Amino acid sequence: MTQQLNEPDARILNWLDSQGYKIIQTEDSKSKWVFGQNLLGEHLFINVITRQSEQPEINIIDNDEKLETIKNLKEKYNCEAYFAVLVPKNGQTNCYIFSLQELLEFPWNIGRERVKALSFNSKYENKINQYERSGNQIIQGVEDKELERSIANIEYIIGEPTKFYLLTVKKNDDQYEVRFMEDELLHEKRVVSNRLRGAKIEGITMLLNRYPSADLNHFMMVHYKADRNGGKPWVKDTNEEVKEIYQEIKKKIKAKLTSTHSLRGVPSMINLNEYQTIFNNDTTHERCKQVIDQIEAPLKPIVQQFMDSFNDPSLYLHTYGVTLTTTYHDALNPKYAEQRKESNIGRKYFIQIMKKIGDSEVNALTLEFNGMERQVLLSVETNFYPIWEAVRLNRINGIINELNPVVDVLVSSQSKESTIRELLKRQELEDFIKSCIKPRKRPWLYFAKRISLEGEWSVEKLLDELKDAWHYLEPIRNYLQEEKKVSVHAAHILTLVQVEDANQDMTLFHRSYQLQYGSVEQVKTGVCRQQFSLKDQEQLIVKGYVVYYQFQEKQSPHQVLAVKLDGHSHIYTNVRNLLGTGTKDWWIRKLFATQSLNNAEVLETGMSLLRQHGLEVKESEYLAGTYDNVSEAFTEAADVVKKRLITAALLFAHASEKLQLPTVDEMGPIIDEADEQGGDPEEEEYTASFQLTSILELIANSSFTFAKEIIRDLHLNLTALDDKHFVILSGISGTGKTQLARLYANAVYGMEYEADNPYMSVIPVRPDWTDSSSLFGYYSSFENRYVIPEFLRMVLKAHQEREKPHFVVFDEMNLARVEYYLSDYLSGVESRKEIPLHNRADLIDIPKTVTVPPNLYVIGTVNVDETTHSISDKVLDRAFVMTLSEVDFDTFWNRSAEDVRLKLQIEFDFLKQVHGILKPYYLHFGYRSMNEMLQKLSHNKDLEANIQMDETEALEKVIIEKVLPKVRGDDSISEMLTKLHQVFEAKFGLDSAALGIIERMEKEIARYGAAQFWR
Repeated sequence: MTQQLNEPDARILNWLDSQGYKIIQTEDSKSKWVFGQNLLGEHLFINVITRQSEQPEINIIDNDEKLETIKNLKEKYNCEAYFAVLVPKNGQTNCYIFSLQELLEFPWNIGRERVKALSFNSKYENKINQYERSGNQIIQGVEDKELERSIANIEYIIGEPTKFYLLTVKKNDDQYEVRFMEDELLHEKRVVSNRLRGAKIEGITMLLNRYPSADLNHFMMVHYKADRNGGKPWVKDTNEEVKEIYQEIKKKIKAKLTSTHSLRGVPSMINLNEYQTIFNNDTTHERCKQVIDQIEAPLKPIVQQFMDSFNDPSLYLHTYGVTLTTTYHDALNPKYAEQRKESNIGRKYFIQIMKKIGDSEVNALTLEFNGMERQVLLSVETNFYPIWEAVRLNRINGIINELNPVVDVLVSSQSKESTIRELLKRQELEDFIKSCIKPRKRPWLYFAKRISLEGEWSVEKLLDELKDAWHYLEPIRNYLQEEKKVSVHAAHILTLVQVEDANQDMTLFHRSYQLQYGSVEQVKTGVCRQQFSLKDQEQLIVKGYVVYYQFQEKQSPHQVLAVKLDGHSHIYTNVRNLLGTGTKDWWIRKLFATQSLNNAEVLETGMSLLRQHGLEVKESEYLAGTYDNVSEAFTEAADVVKKRLITAALLFAHASEKLQLPTVDEMGPIIDEADEQGGDPEEEEYTASFQLTSILELIANSSFTFAKEIIRDLHLNLTALDDKHFVILSGISGTGKTQLARLYANAVYGMEYEADNPYMSVIPVRPDWTDSSSLFGYYSSFENRYVIPEFLRMVLKAHQEREKPHFVVFDEMNLARVEYYLSDYLSGVESRKEIPLHNRADLIDIPKTVTVPPNLYVIGTVNVDETTHSISDKVLDRAFVMTLSEVDFDTFWNRSAEDVRLKLQIEFDFLKQVHGILKPYYLHFGYRSMNEMLQKLSHNKDLEANIQMDETEALEKVIIEKVLPKVRGDDSISEMLTKLHQVFEAKFGLDSAALGIIERMEKEIARYGAAQFWR
């Protein structure tokens, strides 16, 4: 059947969800039909009937033809039929859901005091709760909107947060709804009788059935009542009854788990050959269903019992079940079935015992049955960074030597989900880890005992294997837990600095400035940064970032704090140095590694400046603050520590001539920072990698909006040929062509967009470029020297460092005739022949000829308007040409600052509407224009109320200033002008300036057949 997707009433969705059904399709005809499907693949459908008037008697079955249609649907799809009736009553809309039988037999009277829906057919459900609707209340399905809003806003959290919440909601005098929440996520929801005590029993039972080791301090029971006195609907249950119920249920569950009946229903033997047969099933949905029913169902209680034997509330189970269930549903859904057809999900099954440490967790033991590798693994698994830290601390060999000889070391590819794991000799682990650091390979590691997936195991054998694995994996498990605790404490220090975001006053060289912080944003996994701006009144002096690394992918497996200005790290320090006992002074060592200055003199100048600005200094170290490991806080205010760090970074930048601050002598080039372990990794060494996965991740986490398909296409165009890399990016102005080129080049080096990449150069093209000397230079007789343009400098540098890719971006390359100034490059890259530079014997530093090296990547950006030249076929034949005219404003908007979204949602929606009108005529605008318009509108709203523009006036101004100047065309844009006329008139009024411009252009089209903004 062909259905058109529509969004059903939310209350019907809730009712279906409570029955274990998932919406798969809807259909619109004279009535609305909703088709649902449960885990067994069985279906039901609901006919939605909406009434507009309050009538005490409603004839639901309008005619025999409709009844016949319903019966035919039942037979055709072999499914249960239900009916949702939406009826207005007392100013609200009630929702009643009934079966077909009840629909036919019930004497319909909506004013009836109570209506009960019939049970599902027993072939679908053995038993379901009885659903009651009374007055304006619906027991399950029709939730109170205010309740849902309150839960969504986690208003039920009272006092110190806990891991679990048991929420009760009174439905009537006898029944309560109970919700079991974990980390703001709903696990279960049920309706029970026996009043409030019954709700408490049910909630605690749900919790302990899932987490038998949960303690009293791990959960909070909270009761909801909309009209509670005092205005606060949620109240925490502090009654001793909760404790009594908990202890009673805990005792029962513990007795059950320790008895021989605790594994009732679990087969006495586990047939591994049958597991392999299930894993070999090539039908995805069947395989996933079999793994859930025949592998997870019997295994989970066994591992649960084993875990509970430790009586450790920080342990919990994590299984493959959620992924299997999702894949099962997707494989049955026509929308996703094809892409799930070749999936390997369900060809293995694992269940993990995880240990919660702070807000993080670590793997304590994994039991995996892998059909692809045909083996059982009992392992402890980890990502790369904790093992890297063990290598850095010279501990890894000691840990490995403590492991039982049966334990193998396995490594996977970059992804945890990789199906390929390779055996690594234990004595080679340290060298392997070191070999991964520089090329930025970050494999997962598994310390595992491997057993062939064949034969049969008794339950006792499985428990023995789990116990043995727990014992012989203890050295690596203890290290990972110890490392995680250290990591959590170090991350806490970063958080102390990170949360301080109040603006501060700062004095540098006797001048007053304002230090302003932006919001914290996640750059990529494990890395957050916070922008700061140094301003003199409203004038920006410099902008930088405080970067918080959970690990620094290039250099450090542990927590690092860095302060960056213009892409250079002026402070780069390991925060773990503060951990230990008692108080620790945060002394940070400073080193300079500039190439053109005397680094000892720069260090002396920098330390002198710090001393003059009130920072404590000794030799090459300075004091940022003091940390108390007992209270886990700085002895001074954290904002003071943060200000000292930024002050030091600014002064170091000034001392090394990277930044020129007013009122003091200036200096020159770059600074590179180091702590006890070394200098700024970006300045010490640059490592390139064309691994697309890493490039995509870096770009996806940037503030720019580019589809994965565009990045992939650019990557292929640049790397497909071994010795020629030439791409032209075309498109309307403001779509981010130059930003994309810079993003990609920096991502290859693992750098953020703002970083200063010495292997990338953006060269603005000048209209007066008429020959190749603009690129390859010339000998000046007047100056008696060879003039080296930026392009030639990059070519020579690429020759010197052949192992590193060098990127050149010609910005607006068709401002001049491309085939004129680029002719020597095109010839050289095609023929691989030398390009002559000069024939003078007295020029030693400049070669007479040069070739285009294979590590030179050229990207040109092109705008097409009346100021540019067309590009000849000679050029186009030698380049990949990409067009970037599509813009994704939804993603752009979602990545905008939250305060901007809150202030400018209406304005953004209108600008997007105008963009949609212009787009079919290729007169639309890009990200740059949208961003600048929003920035102006935001700044306007930040002005004092008595001097700021009216919101509508400001919106009209930016459209006139940024959008309309590019509007031009012949009579083909008449329809576009008509649409703009309509929306401008509705938004700005008949006397608005924007509407006046459109009306003038409409008249010009009618009179002359063409029009433009400019007069």
